[in-house]
Amino acid sequence: MGLMKDKGTITNCYYVNPQVGEPRNACTVSGYKHVYGFTTAPANLGELVQEYGMVKAYKNGILFGDTYYVATFTGTGTEDDPYIIGNEDDWMFFSSNVNNGNNFSGKFVKLTADINVSSTVGYRVSDTDNKTFSGTFLGDGHTITVTLDNDDSQGLALFRYINGATIKGLTVAGTIASNQNHMSGLVGFADGTNLIENCIVTATLNVSSNYAGGFVGHGLNSNTTIRGCVFAGTFNGVGEGGGNIGSIWGWGDNAAPTLENCLEVGTYTNITAMHPMGLQGNKGTITNCYYVNPQVGEPRNACTILDEKQAYIFTTAPDNLGELVQDYGAMKAYNNGILFGGTYYISQFKGIGTKDDPYIVGNEDEWMNFVSNVNNGHTYSGKFVKLTADIAVTDQCGIVSGSTRERAFSGTFLGDNHTITVTLDNDDNEALALFRYINGATIKDLKVAGTIASSQNHTSGLVGFAEGTNLIENCIVTATLNISSNYAGGLVGHGLDSNTTIRGSVFAGTFNGVGESRGNIGGIWGGTNNATPTLENCLEAGTYTNISSIHTTRSMKDTGTITNCYYVYPQLGDP
Repeated sequence: MGLMKDKGTITNCYYVNPQVGEPRNACTVSGYKHVYGFTTAPANLGELVQEYGMVKAYKNGILFGDTYYVATFTGTGTEDDPYIIGNEDDWMFFSSNVNNGNNFSGKFVKLTADINVSSTVGYRVSDTDNKTFSGTFLGDGHTITVTLDNDDSQGLALFRYINGATIKGLTVAGTIASNQNHMSGLVGFADGTNLIENCIVTATLNVSSNYAGGFVGHGLNSNTTIRGCVFAGTFNGVGEGGGNIGSIWGWGDNAAPTLENCLEVGTYTNITAMHPMGLQGNKGTITNCYYVNPQVGEPRNACTILDEKQAYIFTTAPDNLGELVQDYGAMKAYNNGILFGGTYYISQFKGIGTKDDPYIVGNEDEWMNFVSNVNNGHTYSGKFVKLTADIAVTDQCGIVSGSTRERAFSGTFLGDNHTITVTLDNDDNEALALFRYINGATIKDLKVAGTIASSQNHTSGLVGFAEGTNLIENCIVTATLNISSNYAGGLVGHGLDSNTTIRGSVFAGTFNGVGESRGNIGGIWGGTNNATPTLENCLEAGTYTNISSIHTTRSMKDTGTITNCYYVYPQLGDP
């Protein structure tokens, strides 16, 4: 402005170039504002104040030489003096700046109040037609309540396109409705290297298309970190939409997202396919993240990293909460869970899954959570699970649909000489057993009692289908198997093409044929394709009622080996 120090007045004056150095007697009078140049009139230009011919003065800027010079915010955009957004007009100006090409790279923008908005920041029509936010947005714990409606473009979100951005401390509420792909509660498209930290989405997302995400709709080829964030919003499928939803992360090309200390606790209505983490396939990393709602359907490119954990809900801190990892303000991350909204979302087990510190199953609830994890795709490969008490259960581990094997247990289960008393009933799928499907598993020191009833083939007391290389050691089955079909086994129902070793184990249960006489029963080993089972130091001591044909090993034929094994009940019929 000039070298008038504190003398005179300044009204509705603007500058493009900030002060350089420390000029003597530099102006200290307020009333002038920093401006950006626009080739079209931005939304916050305001009313015409005075027309001077070659210059037109508006409420928030100057038109000169076909360029609009429009005022920015309070603040200078530095970390210590960020641009301030304190109301909807400030937001509109910020949005207008980004959408007209100011990406705010290296600048800081701070929200100082809860506001309601209906405009978005940035856009991406194509690789060449786009405007991005690339600065740092500090929500400061405030909430933006959005009302965003369909506009026939992909990636509808509060921040529609970011590239090299940081967004922190922001809650997004309200409603977003879109009939296009890749909508999101926070960011539509993400490119470059980004950080989203300590953000919460509680908004309702009405989706009438697909490939949406709670925090990022489409990660493109970015390296985006989402840390200390909570999705507590609602995905509502409209019409035939609502498929391929990622509660944290939506779609990506070759993106490698990093998810840390995050929580999914959303609500889903008319959603046909959803993964609680995202649709990133095997890309990126997941650390200390938890979900309440398991996968729905078979979303395309669903996350296969499988390091997230299903959470139990507690109103008081449980014993296995662990130490505080990070306090984000609205949420706190611990070693084994998340505290959010006064509720503790805790990892399903004590332990970390190693041989020295295995996951602990000590009651029916923990068994149900273990089963839920396996049945939703967690194989537990390389992990150890230990039973620490006798329990009674009604859920089996692993999924078989019809005769199709879908979800397997592939870890090590240590029974620690405890008993699981089962009550399993018909469900029209083959291979009903405590462990319905294993692949590369070890099961040791476990007793199975109770009752199993099935009208399908390959029922068993311990394992339904066995695939890969497995070890069953020191296991005892005393359960009653009420079978109204055939081809069952005391410890394994069907060995497929596996290499399974059964060692030091006993079948002392009961096979009870229901209806007509049932046949093709193996006291230890049931059916097989080309399996090569190894039986060592085993005993058959079962009871058989209304069974027409039985052999200790049924259909091993001449494959595999049997060493030091004994039977009480001799072969019956011609199995």
